[in-house]
Amino acid sequence: MNHQALLYSLDPKLPLSKIQEDTEYDPIKYAKLQDRMAEHKIGAILASDTDFPNKLLPIRPKIHGLYYTGDISLLNRKTLGIVGPRLMSSYGDQVVASLFEAADSYAIVTISGMADGIDTRCHTLSLQQQIPTIAVLG
Repeated sequence: MNHQALLYSLDPKLPLSKIQEDTEYDPIKYAKLQDRMAEHKIGAILASDTDFPNKLLPIRPKIHGLYYTGDISLLNRKTLGIVGPRLMSSYGDQVVASLFEAADSYAIVTISGMADGIDTRCHTLSLQQQIPTIAVLG
């Protein structure tokens, strides 16, 4: 695994350009990051890994890697992304609710940003109807 990509989030003051220039491997920093990830059950996958989800490869700007918890294989299934306003209107709630009335008959995974409003409603309805769901956090 590329230690430079993983170390990027270890020090928020360290610019990405400095990490990209750094060719020196620091096993202490890397071990600290691995311990933190294991403690919180966080996985990491790089775009160069063979099991990286193919559907994410065309995204621009290029995704170099993902941190995740849970079942990353859900990204290989059919997905339905739901994005909407944080201040959900009653109409928006009705549209999402009607969408989910039939959603469980399709073998899909829902994806939302987990923000307030439509995103949270999508996630909640997915869980209620036992539809696998993915939250993509900013």
